[in-house]
Amino acid sequence: MPFVKRVIFDMDGTLVNSMPTYTGAFADVMGKRGVPRDEAGSFLINSAGTPLQQQFYALIGKHDIKADIDECTAEFWEIVKRSTPVAFADTESVVRTLRNQDRRLYITTGTKTEEAKLRLGAVGIAHYFDLILGDGGGLTKGPEHMEAIRKHLGEDNFERSAVYVGDGPADMRFATEARIIPIGITHTVQRQRLEDAGALRVIDSLDELPPLLAELDVA
Repeated sequence: MPFVKRVIFDMDGTLVNSMPTYTGAFADVMGKRGVPRDEAGSFLINSAGTPLQQQFYALIGKHDIKADIDECTAEFWEIVKRSTPVAFADTESVVRTLRNQDRRLYITTGTKTEEAKLRLGAVGIAHYFDLILGDGGGLTKGPEHMEAIRKHLGEDNFERSAVYVGDGPADMRFATEARIIPIGITHTVQRQRLEDAGALRVIDSLDELPPLLAELDVA
């Protein structure tokens, strides 16, 4: 039995190459409300790992504009739904390898839960995950998702044998606060930003993850 029994993944920018689509959609929505598209796109990337509504709230507040966050969010998802999800090239092989190593896999994402399930299903990996947690049903990414995993496992201290893999500084802070080993991946922001946010280790591609976990198993 491996020491790292649970691997918790962020979805967008970590397993699914969503950020180009999401950046364009976010820029479109905020551009209609007077925010420069380049600024909106950069803001989304720099706040990767933060729930979408919080990102809208922060940028709307920064510009002190009148905009309905629910309306912005709905417009964003209408744009995204017109796109076809694409996984990173090594995503399927890596999650399959981890399951074959008897590790349990989880998704925590700021994407709506049903949309997350559809996108993971579209790239052929939804069945690898024990639980897919998104925004909705009274849950948001953060402590509420960790509590849902705890209840699913029936273990109070599951964090001791878990790692969290994400592409954004917010992911690293979230994992650190949850007392889970934070592993950053440089799909979206540079290594230094992930390390500054608390990443214990940083990888450049998903295929580096299985050997890293094997190393942690015996550490």
